[in-house]
Amino acid sequence: MKTPKINPDLAEVTGLLLGDGCLSHYYTSDGVERFEIAFTGYFREKEYYEKFVKKVFQKYFQVNGYLRLRNVLSQVSNVLFLINF
Repeated sequence: MKTPKINPDLAEVTGLLLGDGCLSHYYTSDGVERFEIAFTGYFREKEYYEKFVKKVFQKYFQVNGYLRLRNVLSQVSNVLFLINF
């Protein structure tokens, strides 16, 4: 994969990762190695993740992410945007 040049889209996603994201490396229960990028946001931000963040990862890194809605105790529903590779 060729490293993309920094631009406003990548700068925004980098800031999002620093503020609301995490990088994970783990093994599933059946021993499969996983790398994951996850962002957690409010449900009202769902469209932002679908229409902007997902497209940035597709365009510059050729990876697809998916949205998962989750309920967190004593908080409003959150949207979790995950990228596994």
